[in-house]
Amino acid sequence: MTSDLLVSNIKEPELCVLPHAGELTVRTGVPVLILGEQKNEREFQRILVAWKDTAQARRALHLALPILALAEEITVVGVGDEVSSESLSKVVRYLQNHGVRARDKHMPLPSHDVCAELLTLARHEDADLIVAGIRTGENFVERLFGGTTQNILKDTSMSWFLSN
Repeated sequence: MTSDLLVSNIKEPELCVLPHAGELTVRTGVPVLILGEQKNEREFQRILVAWKDTAQARRALHLALPILALAEEITVVGVGDEVSSESLSKVVRYLQNHGVRARDKHMPLPSHDVCAELLTLARHEDADLIVAGIRTGENFVERLFGGTTQNILKDTSMSWFLSN
């Protein structure tokens, strides 16, 4: 694969012959920008970075730097006990060292649906894009479409930048 980024949109499977975005990024190793149904007049000016201290999240953050550098507002979000405030602060410092202004936000996990929490926050903050790493697990289904990743790919309203 010689592409730096694959761009796709979200369509109903019967209306469009597009490969599944999760499978695309897993099989190619190239990040995928999925354009959601919402109208982006601001061209990704408000971005949420879904953070969990994993190789996939670090890779997604690094690969999204050119997009992040153009944004007006970036929020690095950690959900639940698996993400510490210290980890979020380190990510913000990393972005600041690359000339990107960002702030962090830690959210307790009132439910067990991380994706729902991210989407609620994204809508509340009027985000244009969510940057996330796709987790790959042990068995084939989990490897391609881990629990949160599967929920991410079901949402058609938001635009997503995904990397594995």
